Amino acid sequence: MKIDSRAIDGFLRNPRDAVRVAVFHGPDQGLVAERSARLGSSVVDDLKDPFAVVDLTEADLKEDPPRLGDEARALSFGGGHRLVRVRGSGEPVAKAVALYLADPGPGALVIVEAGELSPKSGLRANYEKNPTVAVIGCYPDQGSDLAATVRRALADRGLNADREAVERLCVHLAEDRGVVRSEIEKLVLYVGDGNRVSVADVSACLTDAAAVSLDGLALACADGDTGAVDRLTRRALDEGMSEIALIRATQQHFLRLEWVVAQGEGALSRLRPPVFFKQRDRVQAQVRRWSSAAIRRAVAALTEAEIGCKSSGQPASLVCSRTLLAIASQAAGPRRHR
Repeated sequence: MKIDSRAIDGFLRNPRDAVRVAVFHGPDQGLVAERSARLGSSVVDDLKDPFAVVDLTEADLKEDPPRLGDEARALSFGGGHRLVRVRGSGEPVAKAVALYLADPGPGALVIVEAGELSPKSGLRANYEKNPTVAVIGCYPDQGSDLAATVRRALADRGLNADREAVERLCVHLAEDRGVVRSEIEKLVLYVGDGNRVSVADVSACLTDAAAVSLDGLALACADGDTGAVDRLTRRALDEGMSEIALIRATQQHFLRLEWVVAQGEGALSRLRPPVFFKQRDRVQAQVRRWSSAAIRRAVAALTEAEIGCKSSGQPASLVCSRTLLAIASQAAGPRRHR
């Protein structure tokens, strides 16, 4: 069964007894990991207990599909529930889940941490209406949801934040729950537990990261600053950021630009999450520079680049950098180019 977004928190706190398998899927892998851990903690006392928790990979199940059922039905040392976590989303996982559901183990839960799944994939199409399987989408927070996530993460560490500080964090973050938590940890170390976070604290804490941040690269690309795009792309990849992350962050920025262009310049103030106040003039200039048609072409090129990174056989870094530089070169041309 597909768990509605409004019911996810309640399900994670109190999963239904009939559920034998939970499938977490979506682009926000930080949120996939967080929700998987929350649900797992409702089943076993210690997620690191080797006698109660077993971790399997797609490769494990490709070699031995029945192993999933064998592990789930095994008795835990000392009694108690059994938790089996599977990382992967391919056909071996779908096959192993089907075998297990034919004869599920009592008192056991299987959690599948998958990546992005199409509606036709086996782990979604076969189980979104099955009452013994919970299918939970994990998508990046946006707008007010992202701001709420940031505030909750700060509050969990005893921190309060000025409105502008939350706004600055929302602009900086890549909308991945794992990134949110990581940056909050940096702030805790910088300002100390229980203190109030100002926009100056955020800027100071994230100064180095901002130089290679995803939003900084996206802004440079829309500015038409090819030199900055080349430099920031190389630095970001050197820092371990994935090509897909760079492409998606830039695409998200252009989609926001497209909305403002379609609505008119006055719509910039209604954009959510709001544009960081120090970047408003810069983004306003981008709105004047880019036409809707040109933005759509840029978004399409970025979509093709993501596909190319995954399947073209060319080095992903080359596909990514070429695309970003090509888009920046377009922005460097005549204003409101068609």
